[in-house]
Amino acid sequence: MPGILRIKNGYLLKDKKFRKEDLYVDQGRGVIIPKAVRVEEEIDARGLFLSPGLIDLQLNGVRGVDFSVDPAGLLKASDYLPLEGVTAFMPTVITLPIAKYPSLLSDYDEVLKNRRFLGAEPLGIHLEGPFFNPGKRGAHAEENVITSFDRERGLEGYFGSLSSIKMATLAPEVGHGIELVELFTKANVRVFLGHTESAAHLALEARKRGAVGITHLFNAMPSFHHREGGLIGLCLLKRHFYYSLIADGKHLSEEALSLAWSLNPEGLFLVSDACALLGTDSDEATLGGEPVLRKGGVPARPDGRLASGALGLSGAVQRLWGASGCSREEALLAATEKPARIIGEFPRRGSLEEGAIADIALFDDNLVLKGCFVKGAMKLAVPS
Repeated sequence: MPGILRIKNGYLLKDKKFRKEDLYVDQGRGVIIPKAVRVEEEIDARGLFLSPGLIDLQLNGVRGVDFSVDPAGLLKASDYLPLEGVTAFMPTVITLPIAKYPSLLSDYDEVLKNRRFLGAEPLGIHLEGPFFNPGKRGAHAEENVITSFDRERGLEGYFGSLSSIKMATLAPEVGHGIELVELFTKANVRVFLGHTESAAHLALEARKRGAVGITHLFNAMPSFHHREGGLIGLCLLKRHFYYSLIADGKHLSEEALSLAWSLNPEGLFLVSDACALLGTDSDEATLGGEPVLRKGGVPARPDGRLASGALGLSGAVQRLWGASGCSREEALLAATEKPARIIGEFPRRGSLEEGAIADIALFDDNLVLKGCFVKGAMKLAVPS
């Protein structure tokens, strides 16, 4: 039977700071516990920094699995993701032909309800699309973009079951877009704005109706303009929203990362936006069922459009730390506590406090991943 594990001599991320302290885990229950007298196993984490497991709220696929077409692939993804330090994630479904959503989401309902995941835990679907501005569709297929919400049809008329959808990205300027924000919010879906030409006043109206954040700031939206600050101005200067960044070295320059961090560090959180190429040596995969190629290390559509993130989430944490001047603690909080708070999972996740799920990632002083536990079970061995 699994017993009590003590991880000793490491530095624990607690109350937003690292402190030298031992961590105790009840491996039978998979939770963090107070100091225990009796310990069955010890691991020496000397010189390592212990963080909550990383939480990726935008992940299109991994290890050859395209989440927009393969719900059963969640099991394969779950097994792999701890090798990236990820212990919980939101599989992201991108813009598809509208007729495909009901059966796909029904299959997700079945998988999420009835399968047992021994690796990273899927937290529900991030629905990215189909209600976008076509001019900011990015790698999404233009023929699948919907520019006006049919109120008579309703959300169920488009998607069938909503029970697996926990997060949605949309453009508020689509027809009846503000009503769409309200309906998703009433269905307990976290609404983010993205792939949009929205002016600031419309984004603020969406915020009043329930929108909480901006998806991949700087990408698939207008640049900051001195006469119209748009979403970038609202995020960085007015600090009205949470906002995600893709810190893969391709979507954003180091200067953009540094600017965002310096102006609104509290609102910033990291996503990988990675696709099925992550965790493979292949140069070909699919995103939304359509081809994506690795070109010079960058996932792209055959016509050259940037298609998804080029790094896993642990790599994004390391890059934010190196580019922005933030501390190790702050870089890790952007991929742990902040996403957990956004989806209402903190302190159950995103925390090393007593009673939290024992999802733990261990890093060296360069923020290179050195170990990972999911619910107290070792998934990436800590160096001895």
